[in-house]
Amino acid sequence: MKIIILQSNEPDNGKISANEIHSALSNINCKGGMLVLPEAFDTGWNVGDFRDFGNGAIPLMRELSHTYGMSVCGSTYVDLGGSIRNRFFVATEDGQEYFCDKRHLFGDFERKEVTKGDTVLTFPIHDLVFRAVVCYDLRFPVWCRNSQNAPYDVLLCVSQWPESRIIDRTALLAARAMENVAYVVNSNGLGGSMIFGPDGLMQAKIDNGISWVECEIDSSKLIQYRSHRKYLADSDNFSISM
Repeated sequence: MKIIILQSNEPDNGKISANEIHSALSNINCKGGMLVLPEAFDTGWNVGDFRDFGNGAIPLMRELSHTYGMSVCGSTYVDLGGSIRNRFFVATEDGQEYFCDKRHLFGDFERKEVTKGDTVLTFPIHDLVFRAVVCYDLRFPVWCRNSQNAPYDVLLCVSQWPESRIIDRTALLAARAMENVAYVVNSNGLGGSMIFGPDGLMQAKIDNGISWVECEIDSSKLIQYRSHRKYLADSDNFSISM
């Protein structure tokens, strides 16, 4: 399955406009693939006042999915009538929709204005199973943990991590890949988006500035890799207290 990451040309905010998305996709053969947009791609991370954002990102993702025949995901702030969420949303090419809300809130705006999520999202597309996390969630391995009962193949992390913490992000992405024996796809609005294989090795990276990268994820190769590294079978059973 083809995975496409798109990031922003605004290194201070990480916002991507609908026109920029359409312009990028017009140059890519994306039918049947998945577009991964960053966290809060429609507003950027520096929201300031929650009244500055609308609820137009989810209709846009639906439109992109329908227009280009692909699955589209990313996160956006949504106002549920007094309850604001940082919502990861995915619209699949066959019309399915899934969502979850960011669990670990970061910064003054989120901690004061946003309600944290309490749902772990795992969903299938084609022959792959995906898990979704948003930005700061990446620092908490239990929240990202693969399991024997509900295993996944690809961890999707949408984020707005600053350049000053790229060492942290790189190390955490590699660690999440190795410990979960899974691919990790990180779409970072502020630049330096990356894709890691289950061996913890980086397979793709985008330099700063609006640009895109694509990577093919082959489920058969993952099955073969896991057949020789049965770490998940030795993992501990656990439950998360909400």
